[in-house]
Formats: sequence, structure tokens, C-alpha cells
Amino acid sequence: MEKVLVDILTKVCANKRFQNWEGFFEYCKGYAKNRQNEIPMLKQTMISITNRIRRFSLGSLKAVFGTEHKIKTKDLFNRNILIDLSSIIRLGGEKRDTLFFLNMVLKYLWDKNLTRGAHNFKGIKHVTIIEDIQYFAPKDLTRQNKLTSYLEDIALLQRGTGECLISLATHSNISEDILANCGVLVCFKTYVEKEFLCKLLNLDEENEDYLSILEEGQCLVRVNSIKRPFLLSVPLIQRKWLENSEIDKNNDLIIEKLDKLTSENKKNKDKRDSYSLKNSIKKNKNKLKKCGENLMKIKEKIKQKQDSESSYNYSINLEEIEDIELQQYETENNPKNNNINKQSLNIEQNNNSFDKLEEFINKLYVEQQKKK
Repeated sequence: MEKVLVDILTKVCANKRFQNWEGFFEYCKGYAKNRQNEIPMLKQTMISITNRIRRFSLGSLKAVFGTEHKIKTKDLFNRNILIDLSSIIRLGGEKRDTLFFLNMVLKYLWDKNLTRGAHNFKGIKHVTIIEDIQYFAPKDLTRQNKLTSYLEDIALLQRGTGECLISLATHSNISEDILANCGVLVCFKTYVEKEFLCKLLNLDEENEDYLSILEEGQCLVRVNSIKRPFLLSVPLIQRKWLENSEIDKNNDLIIEKLDKLTSENKKNKDKRDSYSLKNSIKKNKNKLKKCGENLMKIKEKIKQKQDSESSYNYSINLEEIEDIELQQYETENNPKNNNINKQSLNIEQNNNSFDKLEEFINKLYVEQQKKK
């Protein structure tokens, strides 16, 4: 049964769709249907699991485990928190329900202290105060369960991790593991089990009557640094009841302070508003200035682009003119033909008549004579 429950919880906790009681029971039905041929007596196992889970899903603990809340377990130990376990009793729960819830909270405290460890110990880091500890860690608890509770384990093993456990009890029926690891023991007036308390206090049996004659505000204290116990007395401060005039006076003072606070808050708010307005105006000015600079840059880029295009067209026109002039110059002055008209030369070259060859040669001779 334990293996089946662990398998189901592993799958349920990994999927958000099943992280509620309806999803849990739905997954249990699917698990029983799919694994009925693999695990013997699976149907009876699922019945026993669902019956035990109904204690938390339908019983008095439903208000604790069946409601959504924003409190995270990792935040419990970073703040000053008071947990009233008697509310579980008022909801109809039993003593074992309160013990279960306390052990669940202490389990997270145990894990946190283990992850921190005992290295680099620099004193107390967390304080846990348990009231009426005789209900949660009695003497015969280990005999019944054969296992120690988290309170006993914290007292035994986690003192070196910076955890401080303060236990308050109206009866000495407390686990021996907690009493044996107690660094400071404070005992008030009592008439029960005085012999046992004398052993804890390192008090002689002849003086055990001291425990029953303590007055109001007195206690016997035993610490590890002192061999013998000592008497500690706290003076009783008498409480005086307030009169109506004093109550009215205090109320007037409180109202005046509240008026001052509201006026100061209003002034501070006006200052913040004016300051935020100035900041917004300054930011808007900076934005407008940046926009103007960007527009000027864009305008200059457009102008440069237009100038480059006009200069490019002008250079193209100049190149065309230069090409035309170069062609005219080549046609008029060709060095290969010795400044002979290229058109007449082409005509003469194209004319392959043998009769005009002599005339052409004579013409060349005449031109050469003129140049001389």
C-alpha cells in the first residue's frame, strides 16, 4: 500500500491538474484501472488508501488542506508567526489531527535546518516555542509508535544548526530526550513528581520541599554553566486600572498624532506630485529636443542625397560631352593617318578600285610637301 501511495503522490504532485482532492481521486481510479493486472489485490489497496485520505479531504482537516491560500511553507520560518493549533480542535478535530499538523510544519523546519547544516555556526538563527508540549511529546509516545517525533529529533540533533527549542509544560510528563538535552531548565511551584524534578534540577532530595513553597514570581533555574540551581525572583508589577479621564487624554493624543501624520502625508504627497510633474515636463522637453535633432539629421541626409544625385547627373552630362568631343577630336586628328581626314581615309580604304590608288598616293605626296 505504501508503494502504491508513493507512486500516486509522485504523479499527482507533478501535474497541476491533479493537485486537488478531485484530481487525486480521479487519478486513483485511473491508476487502479491501468495497473489492476500488474499489482495483486490492487482494488482493496485503493479502497484502504481512499478511506485514509478522506480524513483530510472530508474530515475536520478539510478546512486546512482543502482551501487555497497564499502562504508558502518556505516563508513560515522567515517571519514571526503564531500558529494556534486549538483551532483544529474547534473545527471538530482530535488530538492526533493537531499532532499531525504540527509534525507536518516541523518536518519543513527539519529539512530547512538540515540543508543549512552545522558548519559556520554563529549562534541562534531560529527560535521555536511549543506550549503544552506534554500533549505533543509525552514520555510514552516512542513506546506506542516506535519512532521519535520531530520535536525529539530537533532537540537531539539540530542544536548545532542554530535552532533553539523552547518547551512549555504544565506537567513533567515530557519526553526524556527533550529533558536530557535541555540547556536551561526553569521550574515553578509544583506538587507533582518532585523527586524527578529534583534529579533534573540537580537538587538534593532533602530540599525537594523547595518546589512546593515557591511564591508567586519565583522559580528555580538550572543552567549548564552553574553547578547548583538558584532561585530567581521577578517582582510583581501591580496593574492599575485606567480612569475615564486618562483614556480620554490618551485618545486625544492619538487623534492629534494621526492629524499630524495625515497633514504631513498630504504635504509629502503634494511635493511628490509637483516633483513628478517637473520630472515629466523635463522628460518631455528632452524628448522634443531629441525629436528635433532627429528631424534635422533626416533633413540633412535628404539634402545630401539630393546634392549627390544632382552632382551625379552633372558628372554624367560632362562625361557625355567629353565623349562627344573626344570622338570629334579623333575624327579630325588621328595620329595614325598623320592628321588626315578619317572620313576621306575610310572612303579611300573602302574604295578598292585599283585605278584610284595612284591618285591617292599623289594626294598624300602633295600634303606632305605643304607641311614642309
